[in-house]
Amino acid sequence: MTQLERNVLEVAELTTPMRPGPRERHIREQLDMSPPQYFQLLNALLDKPAAWEAKPVLMRILSARRQRNRDRYW
Repeated sequence: MTQLERNVLEVAELTTPMRPGPRERHIREQLDMSPPQYFQLLNALLDKPAAWEAKPVLMRILSARRQRNRDRYW
């Protein structure tokens, strides 16, 4: 995993319980990227085994959330 990917996972751990406004501000400040870029990269990390090895609990939470959203909207 790249350093950026590791940083995205760290930010995801910190911001998962946050409300959208503070979360977006934190993403911009910590990663210097837009929230859509962050979420695209985070979504891609859900398909990377290295991310699952690095943060298994976080990845299970995010994977379950992604599946709920797919079930709801697809």
